Amino acid sequence: MNDETLARLIYRANGAYGQEVLVERPLTETISWGRIWLQAPQPDESDLLTPNYYAYLIRDQAQRCVGLVIDHGEKDLHVYVPPHRRGRGLMSQALREVILPHLLGRGDRTEQLITISRNYGQATFEAAARAARAAGFEPLELGEQAEENTLTLRYRPAEADALPWIEGRNTLPTMERVGQLRRQLAYLASRLQLIGAEVELQLGDEVLTDDIANLTREVQDLGERIETATWAVARNQGHRL
Repeated sequence: MNDETLARLIYRANGAYGQEVLVERPLTETISWGRIWLQAPQPDESDLLTPNYYAYLIRDQAQRCVGLVIDHGEKDLHVYVPPHRRGRGLMSQALREVILPHLLGRGDRTEQLITISRNYGQATFEAAARAARAAGFEPLELGEQAEENTLTLRYRPAEADALPWIEGRNTLPTMERVGQLRRQLAYLASRLQLIGAEVELQLGDEVLTDDIANLTREVQDLGERIETATWAVARNQGHRL
């Protein structure tokens, strides 16, 4: 994922039109955890799941997205701040105070690596290295470096158990959106029903037909379960829908 793609995602997060899909969970007033699709799933396009990525979005006090961190696993993060927003310490502070504690607090890793390339010029390289150090990263030993043209740094807290756990907060969908989700699930259930008919009548596989029928009912039921969950969150937060 290159910087041009990340810039486009920031525009999308700020309300620009695009094919990208972003789903967010606020962790603080200015930082959210989310999942990103570069394109919404399309019917009959692939027999694989559409790729998506976990990410962190950083916003200013006016709620404009000013930075993005794509989680590529323990081995690397792709960090991007638009050029006109750089040099203010926004990314370093967000990484240090929220993003890195949340990453390690999720329990799937004990450390985090990032790699900085010199291919974008010495000034950019040095600025990125300073920002990483300010966030708490330390360079690996020379023998651990992957390539001469890159610098790999590691974030490994001295006391992992002392990291704060950041739960984030639930955000209520509108009832209009809940209705849309129910209709989408009904559509998916209907498509499964059609697939089941082909399997039943063309392949004569009763076991597979029953499995598809059971899955169809489960998908159909999810709509009601989502609505029930929405009402439960609303009650807990003291809201009326």
